[in-house]
Amino acid sequence: AAALYNKTIHQLTQESYLMAFKTPDLSNLPQYPLIVGSNMEKAGNGLKHAHIYPANGQVTTELQLANASDVDAAVAAAREAFPAWHHVPGDQKRNMLLKLADLIDANTHELARLEVIGCGSPAMVAAYIAPVVAQRFRYYAGWADKIKGETLNAWNNPAHNYVNYEPYGVVGGIIPWNGPVFAAGMVLAPLLAAGNCAVIKAPELSPFSVMKLTELILEAGIPPGVVNMVAGGPDTGEAIVAHPGVDKIQFVGSGATAKKVLSTAASTLKPCGLELGGKSAVIVFADADLPTAAKRGLGGAISVSGQGCVNGTRLLVERPIYEHYLGAMQTIAGHIPLGDPTDNTTVMGPLISEASLNRVSTLITNATSQGARLILGGQRSEGEFAD
Repeated sequence: AAALYNKTIHQLTQESYLMAFKTPDLSNLPQYPLIVGSNMEKAGNGLKHAHIYPANGQVTTELQLANASDVDAAVAAAREAFPAWHHVPGDQKRNMLLKLADLIDANTHELARLEVIGCGSPAMVAAYIAPVVAQRFRYYAGWADKIKGETLNAWNNPAHNYVNYEPYGVVGGIIPWNGPVFAAGMVLAPLLAAGNCAVIKAPELSPFSVMKLTELILEAGIPPGVVNMVAGGPDTGEAIVAHPGVDKIQFVGSGATAKKVLSTAASTLKPCGLELGGKSAVIVFADADLPTAAKRGLGGAISVSGQGCVNGTRLLVERPIYEHYLGAMQTIAGHIPLGDPTDNTTVMGPLISEASLNRVSTLITNATSQGARLILGGQRSEGEFAD
């Protein structure tokens, strides 16, 4: 992406890209929708789900997902593992997390492949995710042996107070489909360093990279039951949030779903940590460098096909340069490499599903019917990109 964005508008107008599809490597996909303790189960007790490769609409494999009874088993394993994990010395936790980071680095290509197949993320984006996740575990590994208490003089009394930091216990993690291994690392690294156990839900639309990460956690020597993984849909997530054996929720996803999470968690007064989608603004003033500003403005729509919670999704442009700015964006966008996400030169790949495509198409139709001006695209791709 950096190589493309470093080109000037003039260079981009001289080139046109359309990447042909290749057959993705679908061999050796993880087939464990349920990892509880050290047991890797090839079938949960939930419904069967056919995973669809977003780039061509074809089924890659069929998984039998987890349900509420599987969540019960996962929570029980986490609760059983918690007392021992809580009291593992911080330096030992640190060393395990550092070993996990090394394993993630050693499996960078495999994790990238699973991200591409799982959610259609372009390879050039997926390739940097595993190193970032490894760095996240290294950072929090450094905290594992530095969690200390405090002593405080008590006001107006000949005594003192002490503060001791304790883990919550069992944390439920709800992982999104648009960057699953990235989000799983974001959730797991701090909670493990602090001495918690976890039950995480891998998203049914793109579960493979989270399955692989859970395997690596066991390989790193982190005791069985400390991290348990269930792959499932909304019902599975709701079972985690509602479970009385789960002490806290870490949710990464949409604001609409977060409202349901908070409502369910309220029944047990369960605290929640939320990482939600935003409407970040790109603000462009009249004295801006237009090529640079246009590239930045396009990022929200192009990065993972616009399916990112940190993407800039609003453009606030000063009136005198408005038309010039649109023209610059149109020129660059018209030459963005579109195509097969397994191709290292593809910058923009597919949306996650047919349902998502229909939703975006409806947004475009509604906007144009209300007077919006469409300057590029707006239709589903045809030919070899039709699916």
